[in-house]
Amino acid sequence: MNKKKILALTLGLTMVVTSACGKKKEAEKPEVEKPVVIKQMGMEDLANNLEIAGNIKPSQMVKVGFKVPGTIEHINVEEGDKVSEGQVLMSLTKSDYEISLMAAQAKYDSVKLELDSKIRSSEDQAKSSLDFINTQLGRVERLYEKGAVSKKNLEELQLQKDIAETKYQEVLDAKVTAQSQLQQAQALIDGENLKMQYTTMTSPTSGTVIKKLFEQGEIVAQGYPTIVLGKLDILEVEIGVPDTEIDRIKMGAPVNIYIKGIDKEVSGKITNIGESADIETRTFPVKIEIANTNNEIKPGMIATAKIPMGNKKTMVVPVDAIVDNSKGKFLYVYDEASKTVKKKPVKIGVVYGDKLEIVDGVKNGDKVVIDGQYRLNDGDKVKARGEKND
Repeated sequence: MNKKKILALTLGLTMVVTSACGKKKEAEKPEVEKPVVIKQMGMEDLANNLEIAGNIKPSQMVKVGFKVPGTIEHINVEEGDKVSEGQVLMSLTKSDYEISLMAAQAKYDSVKLELDSKIRSSEDQAKSSLDFINTQLGRVERLYEKGAVSKKNLEELQLQKDIAETKYQEVLDAKVTAQSQLQQAQALIDGENLKMQYTTMTSPTSGTVIKKLFEQGEIVAQGYPTIVLGKLDILEVEIGVPDTEIDRIKMGAPVNIYIKGIDKEVSGKITNIGESADIETRTFPVKIEIANTNNEIKPGMIATAKIPMGNKKTMVVPVDAIVDNSKGKFLYVYDEASKTVKKKPVKIGVVYGDKLEIVDGVKNGDKVVIDGQYRLNDGDKVKARGEKND
């Protein structure tokens, strides 16, 4: 064997030995322990709040409409305007009602003229005629008793009296009819005057214009809502409470309301609990009253009601401790003996602020990873330290 072959063989054996030694050193390299923060699971006494989202509405809403139909002539307010009781909101064109009022007045004048002139004149004539015949009849009766006049003359005068009385009664009946017609004509005038007044719509209460439903020039029907008013100094949050919780809701109970639109929490109280559940959602309507003295809360905003339901003993972890993927929700449980973690599926319950209730999957005394979990795999070795208590 020549020197070159011996040199190559020597170099090859050296590389194999060196490679084998390197692999042995790599195999002997200790496993890296990943740093994590753990928490020992235990029952905690937590405030149990029922959190339900709802809509904010005015505490009182009034739909205002005209008492007569017509064409809108003037609109004196806009949405968002504050109005006082009795303030003019809208008005209708009055021309048609002015014509009807004039016709009613003409009818009244005609009946009154007939009553004051023709009927009263006829009454005076009939009364005078009857009085004259009564006077003549009294004189003839005295003469008849003395035998100075015949019975025929007496009977003729009595017949004239009967005719005069009938005529006088007819005039009196006509007078009563005319007076009744005059009252009807006056009632018609009063009705038309009312219609004239009804062409102007005034606010029945103080509040804010929530919605304007018609515009100038549009025709509106009698009684149809044209403006919606609301009380905005006090608002209501309307929520739907599940039938499993409704028996625990009490009238007057304090409620914290978080309003997302203004990022603010305010206090309220329960003012109404519905007696029947919604057929579709199976929830009971509950109203919560909140103050809005500075008008920063607007109707239509979304609110979350936090109703105290007493304290509850349960196990919780920080919300971020949960590993959530397509296969479910998991926690890493730490084994102190092997210093490794095991990935366990868990069932979650109620959210308590930044904490999440664990209903099933871990037990009292288990140590779970609450920080560093996203770098872990099942069976990893970890360097654990306990959570810091504030």
